[in-house]
Amino acid sequence: MRKTNRPRVRGSWLLAGVAATAVILQINWSCAPGGVDAEAGEDLALLGLLNQNLEPSTPTITGALASDNWGPGGVPLNASSQPYKNSNGYLPVLLERVTYCAELRWPKTLNLCKRWHTPAEYSAWTAAGVPEGKRKDTYISRLTPWVTKSQTRFLVFSAAGQQPPGNGVDNGVTGQWAGYKSAFEKTTGARWVEMDNNSMMRKAMEAKTTAGNKLFDVNETFMASAYDTKFNQLVGEDKKKRMENAYFNWLKSKADPAKLKLIYLAGSSRGGCLVLRLAVRFRQDPQFKNVPLILQSFDGTCSKNGTLYDDRLNITWSEVSNPIGSHYLEDWWRRRAGYYLNLPALFPNRSRLAIRHIVSGDHVVVPTVRPWAYKNRNYNVGWFKQKWLPYLHKTIGRQYEVSADTIDPMLAHLKQYYPHLIAPPSGPIGPAIGVGSPIGPAPGSGGSTGGVIGEIEAAPAELAPGGG
Repeated sequence: MRKTNRPRVRGSWLLAGVAATAVILQINWSCAPGGVDAEAGEDLALLGLLNQNLEPSTPTITGALASDNWGPGGVPLNASSQPYKNSNGYLPVLLERVTYCAELRWPKTLNLCKRWHTPAEYSAWTAAGVPEGKRKDTYISRLTPWVTKSQTRFLVFSAAGQQPPGNGVDNGVTGQWAGYKSAFEKTTGARWVEMDNNSMMRKAMEAKTTAGNKLFDVNETFMASAYDTKFNQLVGEDKKKRMENAYFNWLKSKADPAKLKLIYLAGSSRGGCLVLRLAVRFRQDPQFKNVPLILQSFDGTCSKNGTLYDDRLNITWSEVSNPIGSHYLEDWWRRRAGYYLNLPALFPNRSRLAIRHIVSGDHVVVPTVRPWAYKNRNYNVGWFKQKWLPYLHKTIGRQYEVSADTIDPMLAHLKQYYPHLIAPPSGPIGPAIGVGSPIGPAPGSGGSTGGVIGEIEAAPAELAPGGG
């Protein structure tokens, strides 16, 4: 009898344990922020647990999200709670998918999605008609998600280059690390991920004026980065336009142009092409056209005219050669030439505008995909500066070892032009400098007159690595 009873007793205890666990889970679920079902409402898009090794003083809370004021794991999204650092010193940032699976089909072990969901935060993508397949693999990080439209005085956006198949690669502009997609399952809407302290965006967050004030106050700046834009080279012209509309309308919704002091856009490779197109749009928009704008392109790469994938920037098949001597070039045997883009023609309105473009001329995967270039020399007319570099395309976008020639000069450019754009002179920035020089003009006086910014162009000898 004892032998026959024991299994029944164990089974009873097992059933009781399962029932108790179910009750506990139900209680925990109902006590999550807002006490609502995870599938209900547009504001419940950000799901997941806080998956980082936080400082002991930072609470780890599990549960669903009540609104966009809460991050993964129920951690409040506000300026006082977000700037904490992991024990390794890196800043956690909120990484989101524009569209994720809200419900799996039965049996769930097959991991087939029954219902895809795009939260209200990213409704601009559905409104623009961006295909679901593109939305599902678009990853965006909101670095200051607590800042409201009425609070925004600075609008900052960066974009990484095209992501190859897999879990994602690193990027020196956005600060993303390789493998960031591996933290996402099909039903994951958001995760906390770490941001590299050496990246352009991280340094921009910490940059200060000469008076010691931060350029971008975290309570007055909407700052975001696209880790995977899906704005890929071989995406058709119509889809590219839809994506551009989505990003543009989303960014516009974050700021009141009457209160906005500055727009700062930065991107590498295909991300550099996206931010270039966004800059053109902002300059054409009746409400935003006079807002000061800084654009920085890290070997920006766009599609040429006359192709099915035309980026509609009037980029020609004409090649502009890298003037740096081959003995300076990384992998010197690779041909270095960019495709010609008449950038000044894209910006007839140059008031309160500053653009800096670094270019390698190196091909991207195939010889017919190359970054754009304007002149076959270093070029500086104040509001627009182009600098040739001796590196490979992937080195510029992904290698911190060359930051002295990539990120650091961009940071200096940002800090230099920031105060003048906040309180700008009338008209474009700076006199025309160096026109007609074969590589770059000899050092000369580019000093400002009457509040107009001037720069001294790099001498030819400084075309070597490390040059200005």
